Amino acid sequence: MIKVLIVDDNELSRDMLRESLQDEEDIVIVDIASDGMDAALKIEELRPDIVLVDLVMPRLDGIGLVKKIKDEMDNESPSFIMISGVSDEIAIKRAFSNGISYYIIKPYNTEELVALIRELGNYVNQENDSIIINTDNKTNNKTNINTPPIVPPAEQVVLDYLNMALANLAEEQGERKPTGYKLTEKTKQAIGARLA
Repeated sequence: MIKVLIVDDNELSRDMLRESLQDEEDIVIVDIASDGMDAALKIEELRPDIVLVDLVMPRLDGIGLVKKIKDEMDNESPSFIMISGVSDEIAIKRAFSNGISYYIIKPYNTEELVALIRELGNYVNQENDSIIINTDNKTNNKTNINTPPIVPPAEQVVLDYLNMALANLAEEQGERKPTGYKLTEKTKQAIGARLA
């Protein structure tokens, strides 16, 4: 069983995460915390394999929690998946530099989250490369991620800049901002015109 702790100050977000995972036979939610300080105590006591943590929380934010636990528990530290609506590049880089395994930008796809939990659960307390997942449940993306692509941090920065540039281009073309790295035909044509 993969032991998971949910940490989020938003009750609705906590409930959604719990409901998303409660029917998974190989995942057990050991507890829920509403802030970083409470979570730190629960991590020490319950020793979860994976912590699903929000970035912005009272008393101790997600990055502060990750840093505190990594400093105090070293190799016994759980893996962290940060789930946040914050897509600020500096915050994401800080999260990775402090030891998170994945950063998921809300809204998230439940199937992909479960796949990431299972992947980390199979490699508890081992070093993993980090990636950013940006999904949108509204698109009904049925992509099944058994093994998500591993993107080294330096290459991820390039992908992030490309994603920002594509989002800006999509706005100029009057399209909805793309999620992930999928492009519409209109955006592809606009890119082609700019590169020509």
